[in-house]
Amino acid sequence: MNSALTIDTSIHESSNFITPMIMVRGVEKTYPNGTNALQRLDLNIARGEIV
Repeated sequence: MNSALTIDTSIHESSNFITPMIMVRGVEKTYPNGTNALQRLDLNIARGEIV
């Protein structure tokens, strides 16, 4: 089953927490033959990080 990708690009900073520039939650990819490529992938990318 393919899932829609949701990306949060907001930035909020406080003294103890920085919201990531990009936040990806629960990404899954299953091929038509049933092979799972990704299961519940969560990814945070902070400002200045290189992927």
